[in-house]
Amino acid sequence: MAADYWIRVGLQAEQADDRSAASAAYEMATAVEPVNPLSWYRLGHVRFQEKSFEAAVRAHEQALSLGYISTSSVYEELGRSYLQLENLAEAEAMFQAGLTQFPGTLPLYYDMVAVARQERDYGKAELWLGQLLAQWPDEARAWILRGDAALQQNSASDARSYYQEAATLEPENLSAWAGIARAAIQTDDIETARHAFEQLLALKPKQSGFWQQAADFYYQQEDWSLAKAAYTQLLTIDPSNQQAQTRLAEIEAHE
Repeated sequence: MAADYWIRVGLQAEQADDRSAASAAYEMATAVEPVNPLSWYRLGHVRFQEKSFEAAVRAHEQALSLGYISTSSVYEELGRSYLQLENLAEAEAMFQAGLTQFPGTLPLYYDMVAVARQERDYGKAELWLGQLLAQWPDEARAWILRGDAALQQNSASDARSYYQEAATLEPENLSAWAGIARAAIQTDDIETARHAFEQLLALKPKQSGFWQQAADFYYQQEDWSLAKAAYTQLLTIDPSNQQAQTRLAEIEAHE
């Protein structure tokens, strides 16, 4: 049977969310017609979804060697596989190649930022985020990442303005308000930090980290009633949090 048949079988299996059957079908396609680039791409795609990153690299590299450049996802998935395997140089090379072929692809810009962050090169991350935001200024996620990069470079005032951009674009973005609070604390702007935490907690986050951040702030400010409320809520989400237990008991003992 021709590779096209096995590709169709694989696509049907993917639609049925049966990755094992899809992989088997694409393996057959590559065996029947080893020079068919689509077979290798589909195999690499499924391997990537399975988090079999070494197998994804082999398949996607083969697809590229056979001239498959029909979609940016081959570069995205290949680069992300290298990133998972901590081969940062190859990851960056793939994302760069993807941007050469598909220059207007937003995910590839985020991928370049991810490489820079994994390298802990926050200056490089800032450069890529600047390029991204020049094209997509309404990307709240990018403003938050830019704020994170600024904090890592000890530029708390810049970070605060970046987080504020994100909060303006997405007023219900938890990370934006948490970022404003962090940056404000670093510049000793307690009132701004307090306002940011008010906005954050009003959104009733389900993640314990946000409650921890707010509770610790109130505790350090000796605002015992708000600290108690925040630690109490934190313990409903994370009952085994020993610091919250200790501090809550301490607050209650002094009431």
